[in-house]
Amino acid sequence: MGWNTYYDKTAGRKPRQLLVKALDEHIPANFVETRHAAADIGCGSGIETAFLIDRGWDVLAIDKEVIAIRRLKAHIKLNEHLQTQIAPFEAMTLPDKLDLVYAGYSLPFCHPEHFSTMWNNITTSIAEGGYFVGEFFGERDFWATNPEWTFNTAIETRLLFTDFEILFFHERDSAGQATSGDKHWHVFSVIARKLASKDS
Repeated sequence: MGWNTYYDKTAGRKPRQLLVKALDEHIPANFVETRHAAADIGCGSGIETAFLIDRGWDVLAIDKEVIAIRRLKAHIKLNEHLQTQIAPFEAMTLPDKLDLVYAGYSLPFCHPEHFSTMWNNITTSIAEGGYFVGEFFGERDFWATNPEWTFNTAIETRLLFTDFEILFFHERDSAGQATSGDKHWHVFSVIARKLASKDS
């Protein structure tokens, strides 16, 4: 199934619940009294990007698929609070001092040989007190035999957040549906806040 077909099948869906939960329950409302900077990594057709903009964020939307950015721009139209970038994980450029990085079901599709570099890029870009919200695939996921994608144990996932306070951690290990059909999901959903450095 190509990305265009995926975007067609998921058009009109609501923003993902993890992001809604983060904004409603974990990120203080006064955090966005003035517009803050977010990145949506693996933004797809822009459903979460549009949601963030509506909630008061300036968003850098990143995807390696040209068709994704085209669809995003058609959906959001011209908007002073939107920037876009077409790049794979290993080549994306993130600004300093991001207040939020959202990565909805995207980071597992990074090749294992690039994952550490990508993750360091992400964590370095998040400002102290800023947030990460996203999902990681576990070792029992149906797709875990794919050597091109990255899968983590629960311990490995938690160890990614040594510089963060984990505010929410949920493991899903159950049968379900993907756009391609039946699928066993093993997913770790994380909301975390970056701690102040010891040198601060």
